[in-house]
Amino acid sequence: MSRNRYAVYCPACGSDRVYRLERKGLVQKTVYPIFGLYPWQCKKCLAEVMLRKRHRLRRKHVAV
Repeated sequence: MSRNRYAVYCPACGSDRVYRLERKGLVQKTVYPIFGLYPWQCKKCLAEVMLRKRHRLRRKHVAV
């Protein structure tokens, strides 16, 4: 089992190649944490999005 139990997906392209950005500005540092929003950027489409919490990974059942 992977060390990371959570995955984040880009809402623009659906990629799982998303990483956290550092919070910038007054709104991101004071208001967004109240709502549980985190800044993320997709490595595939370069979209920057504010997402809530990470989602639990779901195992995909693959027929062998």
